[in-house]
Amino acid sequence: MYCTNCGVKNSDGARFCRSCGRPMESETIPLADEMKEAAREESWNRAGQPVTQPFNPEYGDPVQPGVQPPHPEYGNSAQYGAQPGMPSYQGNDRKKGKKGLVIAVALILAVAAASAFGFIAYKESRPMAPVEQLVGALKKNDWGALYDSVYWGTVPEYDRKTFISEARENMGQLVSYISMLGNIKVSKVAEGTPYRNSDGLICKDLTVNMSVSALGMSQNQEATITVVKSGRKFLLIPVWKISAEDVGSILD
Repeated sequence: MYCTNCGVKNSDGARFCRSCGRPMESETIPLADEMKEAAREESWNRAGQPVTQPFNPEYGDPVQPGVQPPHPEYGNSAQYGAQPGMPSYQGNDRKKGKKGLVIAVALILAVAAASAFGFIAYKESRPMAPVEQLVGALKKNDWGALYDSVYWGTVPEYDRKTFISEARENMGQLVSYISMLGNIKVSKVAEGTPYRNSDGLICKDLTVNMSVSALGMSQNQEATITVVKSGRKFLLIPVWKISAEDVGSILD
């Protein structure tokens, strides 16, 4: 041990300093090893104490060194997804799926409607359409449809109501025709070039073949029928009608 007064090293059991004679019971200088051990213990004690950082309310609570803030538990998707304000990705996917299905159905319906309209427009825009309409009206005794299939000129000889009334009264004269017209078939043979009539309307001459079968007998006959473009339906579909002078060609 060392004397605290003069620093001279004395034996461990010395009671007085051998140099200055001062008592050495209470005031002693520890050995170098003891000083190192004491310094090491003091360092560990300081490291074990928590260090508090200054608190700033703008940035939230202070974080102690070595301690990580808690993280959200991503494993529990139900609890995490139930928090308010969080986006529901599954709901968005369902909405997108329903929207795509609605668009697909709308497109299918639009294509189907366009196809149906195109088919009807093509069928009714043919010059043969009024010929087929007239024959169908005769088979069904539909005198109104027959009247609508004929072009009666700018000044019709009959109005629609009068024509239907007289056709019903004279039905007895058409019994023989109606009995055969139940098996009549009409087909186009040739179609002429368009031209304009005296009313300034576009006309075409059709050569048609009529096949009539009755009582086990069949008869084919060709006839020339003039059709007139009298207007348009829905501003797109041309409307053809049979010239009134040629109605007899079908009935004869």
